[in-house]
Amino acid sequence: MKKLMCLLVGLIGIFFISTPAFAADIYYDTGKLTWEAPVSGGEVVGYYVNYGTVPGVYTYKQDVGKVLTINVKTLPNLTVGLTWYFTVSAYNTAGEGAKSNEVYGKVVWLPKLQNLQLIQ
Repeated sequence: MKKLMCLLVGLIGIFFISTPAFAADIYYDTGKLTWEAPVSGGEVVGYYVNYGTVPGVYTYKQDVGKVLTINVKTLPNLTVGLTWYFTVSAYNTAGEGAKSNEVYGKVVWLPKLQNLQLIQ
């Protein structure tokens, strides 16, 4: 079974969050989705990222090629401030495989550092 993990990169570190699902902020500028290749079903030609704002309903389907990680900001129509639900499916010459488990998070802007002062 394919497993979808979300990699969130923030100011304080890197977090791997795996299935079933999670509720976390996904930073638009630095957030990544990452997944594992399927172990059966033939050679993978590429992957689709399926996403939408309602659990189980994927309004958008983006072909991301044969990669195992993407930046969320590369997904068209991803609106900041909304909670998004994601799955990934592999495809090859025989067709598209099953969707991964769903993960979700609210897409937000990366907090801006303000009032920084150089201390020598």
